[in-house]
Amino acid sequence: TPGMITREIITKGIRTIFPHATILKKHSFSQGLMNRTILLTIKKPSKEVIFRIYPKELWKAEKERFLYQITKKRGIPVPRCLGSGKNYLILSKVEGTPLPVDNAHAVAQAGEVLGKIHSIPFQAFGWIVGTTIKPAFKTWFDFLVFDTKEKCKKIPTKKGTSELKKTVLKILKKSKP
Repeated sequence: TPGMITREIITKGIRTIFPHATILKKHSFSQGLMNRTILLTIKKPSKEVIFRIYPKELWKAEKERFLYQITKKRGIPVPRCLGSGKNYLILSKVEGTPLPVDNAHAVAQAGEVLGKIHSIPFQAFGWIVGTTIKPAFKTWFDFLVFDTKEKCKKIPTKKGTSELKKTVLKILKKSKP
């Protein structure tokens, strides 16, 4: 089945960096929308790693690896990329717990890290595809209009949707700085 992630695919990927590894246990996380994230317990070497695969959009694995490199250089805590293939990454497992949203101090610390991530400069505005920005725009607003039009194309044509698309674009154009 297209998009199916088999044990053989995972084992082949893991063995590109750990040739004698055996997968002892795997746990799939359900949160990923664009990717599948799997915690693997392996032996030879004995460790836990994250196997993240992009079944449909191959370029996203390269993009994620690129973004980890950029963020790590700025002192932002991210997993280490242990290896990769055309549509997957093998990452170090980062210990931690889910963010306790009722803890103001922890939320503020997470906000500081997110602020560092959002302050990373790029040469242009656009989609990060692999290690480049395509298409590249000089202003955030120009990219926002382009991106919104592209997303509107993906909205199924049903009663009222064409009017919705026109309204969204009209509001966006009125808000031009």
